[in-house]
Amino acid sequence: MSRDLFDILGLPHRPHEEPAVRERFIRRRDELRRRLSQARSPETQGELDALHVAYTVLRDPQTQTVYLRRHDETSRPNRVELLRTLIAGSLEDGLLRHSRREKILAEGRRLGLSPFHTQLLIAQTQFGPQRVLPFDDPQTAEQWGHSKPGAARLAAALVLALALFLAAVRLIGI
Repeated sequence: MSRDLFDILGLPHRPHEEPAVRERFIRRRDELRRRLSQARSPETQGELDALHVAYTVLRDPQTQTVYLRRHDETSRPNRVELLRTLIAGSLEDGLLRHSRREKILAEGRRLGLSPFHTQLLIAQTQFGPQRVLPFDDPQTAEQWGHSKPGAARLAAALVLALALFLAAVRLIGI
């Protein structure tokens, strides 16, 4: 996933019309399918998955523009927005396949995000930020208790104590 999406399709890193992107995608997809039918290899399957993600992101002129802006050499790409673009390109009918989720988690680690934050970005991209805890809003994080680790530890200790109590009751047979 860390490769440039234009490189995956075999296109120069500049804006392209949708027919050119589609033509290159079909040509590359057919080549990978032939390789996959001859010998099933995880590398070829991974390349095919990456190709589908690249095509999904670059076929739409708006997402292509966002992707180009994020990869501009003059400005450091915003890692959260870059990951959101990749997640949006990986969705199929609003769902994310497990293999693509694992690749996105690896890309998030490469960009310096924790697995939790990457999963949060996946959920926000799938369901919208209004239904998921905002990623970068400190007021909402404080409201949910994320800035108070003592409260989280206390809640975890209470849950553990309750579980031990219920296990003891079951063992004794009361």
